[in-house]
Amino acid sequence: MRAKGFILPLLFFVLLCSCKEKEHKQEPKSVAYPFIERAGNGSVEYQNKKLLLRVSDAAVVKSIDNNEKPGIWFDITYPQYKATIYCSYLPITKETFYDAVEDSYKLAFSHASRADGIRQTAYENREHNTSGIVYEIEGGVAVPIQFFVTDSVSNFFRGSLYYDTLVNPDSVAPVTAYLREDIVAMIESLEWRD
Repeated sequence: MRAKGFILPLLFFVLLCSCKEKEHKQEPKSVAYPFIERAGNGSVEYQNKKLLLRVSDAAVVKSIDNNEKPGIWFDITYPQYKATIYCSYLPITKETFYDAVEDSYKLAFSHASRADGIRQTAYENREHNTSGIVYEIEGGVAVPIQFFVTDSVSNFFRGSLYYDTLVNPDSVAPVTAYLREDIVAMIESLEWRD
């Protein structure tokens, strides 16, 4: 009987001591992204027979031949960021204007199922007779920025930013922010050459 009285408190003591939490050393987590130096110091003029705009002097512009469809295609490549803005100019009429805007909207929102959100920002330049929308597509999507600019009558310019490799959206966020600034500057400088 005396052994039973001794075993229960001993068992309780062993259980109490074994429940003590183990201490784990955790390495501090980095909360900042590495600094990415902005390439280029300014902009250069790019023009074709339908439009004139300014692009970053860190970018390389390459014309794309496409004789099958009406329009003009060119790529604005940022080799240091492994990113390309695929651009197209389309002639439109008052009748085809709505279809061009609708296509741009559908292209941007085709990523909605994988996006964390899509933000739209409108731009207008009355002096150059341009207006448009920049779509910022957040999350794990292949195309973080799409945009279009138009005069709503005869000219329609569209672009999409792609990274050349699979990337983590969080790790390229500073680069995407830089390229967004370049895209906005390009939109604001755009003039039609009719």
